[in-house]
Amino acid sequence: MRARFFWLIPALFVLLPAVAQAQRPLAAAGAGSASSARPQAFDILGLTVEGVTSDYTRAFVQQTSKLSVGQKVTLPGDPALADAIRAIYRLGMFSDVKIKEERRFGQGVYLVIEVREVPKLADYKFTGIKGGDRKKIQQQAPLYKGSPVRPSSIERTRQIIKNYFAEKGHPLTTVEVSRTVNPDNTLYLDFQVDKGPRVGVGKVIIEGNKAVSDGKLKKAM
Repeated sequence: MRARFFWLIPALFVLLPAVAQAQRPLAAAGAGSASSARPQAFDILGLTVEGVTSDYTRAFVQQTSKLSVGQKVTLPGDPALADAIRAIYRLGMFSDVKIKEERRFGQGVYLVIEVREVPKLADYKFTGIKGGDRKKIQQQAPLYKGSPVRPSSIERTRQIIKNYFAEKGHPLTTVEVSRTVNPDNTLYLDFQVDKGPRVGVGKVIIEGNKAVSDGKLKKAM
């Protein structure tokens, strides 16, 4: 029994480093190198994608990363990891992307691509405006149920609302957006519109006109 006891102690010291480096971040958008250790070359032994439920999306992310099993990478700091992050972000499907080191085995490494999906639109509404106006704005708004909701789409819709009512004599229209994220990572939007006072033109003064009558100019305006 004593001999077996002394053989177990070295085995534990061999296993501990591998456990300590599990899920160590290697690259993330906007981040620099995660470690100041001397770079070493490794073969990718495994590559998985976490944060999505669809097998198709998982395979698509892996393909977009252009990382593959058998590929050599230098850790930390391989440019291929940063390139993979940028390529996945450009898809417009994810709000966060990271590449982590799961574990090492000899001169090989297992990597994990961790993503967070952009919330999909559950529904949206406009409050503070009438049904006719609401319908016309909906026809222009770049919002589609079941599709990812990007900040640019929300801002574009805000601007469409303001422009719409400015043309109707409400240049001081304000729009506040209320966002509700559901447990299933879908998003509900409420565009709260305050048209403000109607602004009309009281009097038009034309100066320097000698070609036609002021009346004709005013009719053309």
